Amino acid sequence: MKDWEYTPCHVCEAPAVTDHEPIHGTADRKQSRKYGLMIPVCEICHDMFHKKPETNEPYKKEMQLRFEETHTHEEFMEIFKRNYL
Repeated sequence: MKDWEYTPCHVCEAPAVTDHEPIHGTADRKQSRKYGLMIPVCEICHDMFHKKPETNEPYKKEMQLRFEETHTHEEFMEIFKRNYL
């Protein structure tokens, strides 16, 4: 468990309370966690991501870029089956 007391929300800088996987869905959520493709978020921003799924789009791109810093584009496509760039 993280010590959220000093972790700011990736979106608004409020205190974060959880990690959010912008690339989600049953299999994708597990892979996002495996590769650390998560962002710390506050409760308000986390609710926003779930109520307005389109708000995930810029963060999906960010997560793909993060993944491709240490892996290939081909690996990303093999695992997630989508290109967000």
